[in-house]
Amino acid sequence: MRMIRCFTILLVVFVPRCANAQVLRIGSDSRRTIEATTAEKISVPADSAIVKVGFNHIADTKDAAYNESVRMGNRIDKALTGAGIPAEEIQTESLMVGREEVGQQGAGSPTRIQQWRIHVVATGAQKVVDIAITAGANIVQGVEWNVSDPQSLRAKAYTAALARARGMAEQAGVQAGVKLGELVSIINGEESEGFAKLPMARKMVAVEVQAMPTQNLMLYPSKVEREATVTVIYAIAQ
Repeated sequence: MRMIRCFTILLVVFVPRCANAQVLRIGSDSRRTIEATTAEKISVPADSAIVKVGFNHIADTKDAAYNESVRMGNRIDKALTGAGIPAEEIQTESLMVGREEVGQQGAGSPTRIQQWRIHVVATGAQKVVDIAITAGANIVQGVEWNVSDPQSLRAKAYTAALARARGMAEQAGVQAGVKLGELVSIINGEESEGFAKLPMARKMVAVEVQAMPTQNLMLYPSKVEREATVTVIYAIAQ
């Protein structure tokens, strides 16, 4: 009695972690498919930013801390809006009233902390920090860098991954001595994002500044990344 053995050829390409992951599977004669999985990462310079600045004031009494914080908060807000930043792009990040802790001696003087989030174009982040510090801000919590059109960046990563997966499948077919047939299936993997994931401001504005601090806190915009993973399955042409 003759025995017919079906087998599957599995070719896995291992690459360093810093490179794109790649997996190839060539089906047996009974399955007649070629499967390719890969991930592509697209990186672009940030074109928008969320700047986080604030003010911390300590006073002898709770009322004094509150009143000074209100005065300083209004001053910072006026400086930002005076530079052309729309009021709707300035959001309150946090507000806290409490007492400063002084080691084992217990509670100290009343303190009030207020922080804001300001949405601007990436090139305006430096100016926002300079304006806020000049107006009296003494907290710079950080900057979240992003892109104004994250969907477009995600689509580019997906398109690149899809093209690479097809190229891998074609190369596998050549090595196996077969030709690709029709596309049977496309499976999208999990997407990953780099840096900010928050929705961007509705309107990005340039920032005008007149007074500058004698020494600037330098900001260096980061790149924003999107990664897409795609699996394609092709039939093997007869």
